[in-house]
This record gives sequence, structure tokens and C-alpha cells, in this order.
Amino acid sequence: MNKRIKFSFSSVNSGKMTAIKAEDIAASSQRIKEEMKPVVRRYKRNETASVKDARRLVLNA
Repeated sequence: MNKRIKFSFSSVNSGKMTAIKAEDIAASSQRIKEEMKPVVRRYKRNETASVKDARRLVLNA
């Protein structure tokens, strides 16, 4: 488990913090994107169905 720490510009400037590598960030972003694909797909499908239902309601009103 990660421990939350409070940091300030002085601790960053004095070298107490280390920067996260760009490769690690890119890898994490790619993993998140892959895991979110089914969620986004389901959301878009539900949104499309909702819009269709709303159009039907307006036409039948």
C-alpha cells in the first residue's frame, strides 16, 4: 500500500522527491486505456439507446 506524503516545492527542489519516468507513465496510461475500453463501449451504447428513446418520446408526445 502506498503511503501518502505531503510535499512542497522546497522538498522537490532539495532532491527529496524523484520524478516518475515518462516510460512508466506511458505504460500506465496504456494499461488504463485498455482496461477502460469495455466501460467506454458500454457507456456509448447506453448513451445511444437513451438518445433513441428520447427521440421516440418526443415523436410520440
